[in-house]
Amino acid sequence: SFPLIAIISAVVITVIFLLTSLFYFPLYYKSFRYTVTDDALIVIRGVLRSSRKYMYLKSIKYISIVSLPDTRLLKLSTVIVLAAGASVHIPFIDKKACSDLYTKLNSSRRGGDNHV
Repeated sequence: SFPLIAIISAVVITVIFLLTSLFYFPLYYKSFRYTVTDDALIVIRGVLRSSRKYMYLKSIKYISIVSLPDTRLLKLSTVIVLAAGASVHIPFIDKKACSDLYTKLNSSRRGGDNHV
């Protein structure tokens, strides 16, 4: 009885992992959208529940581009934008778009130090 339960549990976990990998993660990747207006950065994301974050450009204090080993293989990066009491992470951006976003945010913001 115990080996049967262990086998069934392993199969269920494997199926959940495969479904997540094949369907949820690609949808999550595609769900990230961002735009920079004259005065704000807007990030929209979510698969099952959509969320929207706004950050005023004048409140931005720190902009960072992060590339981890797994995302580097896919030629993707994450932009992290910090302001007093808030942060916005924009993952899965190709390096060119990442650089363009960094330049646009950096030139649009007023005040504060910037570190990369």
